[in-house]
Amino acid sequence: NLITEYHRFLFEAWDVEPRNMIYVSERNPFEVYREITQIVRHYNEALSPLGGCRATISAVSSKLLSIGALLAAYQLKSEGIKVGMAHIEPHGYEMKTIDLDEEYELFTLSLIGDCYAA
Repeated sequence: NLITEYHRFLFEAWDVEPRNMIYVSERNPFEVYREITQIVRHYNEALSPLGGCRATISAVSSKLLSIGALLAAYQLKSEGIKVGMAHIEPHGYEMKTIDLDEEYELFTLSLIGDCYAA
């Protein structure tokens, strides 16, 4: 539905190559993980005569898709493949008081731990 709605913007204004999109279930972070790792491994192998590739993964989607992207980056980095995460943090939000009796939804998840750069 999104591709149909934004078809003109994606394919005419931005001239996005349709093969540059991956289709995954929004509810399955492991499918995202599998697709991203396969794509990056493929490009890295195909471009190995030129020194491989440097992949940048952007996790600016739903929470589950972002977790899949983070898992893929972690796995690829542990394999020695040059990969990074692009993250733009929002600024200017204000914390509102919430009524704990109402239902609320988690909108940000931060995984913190040891990291290293290659």
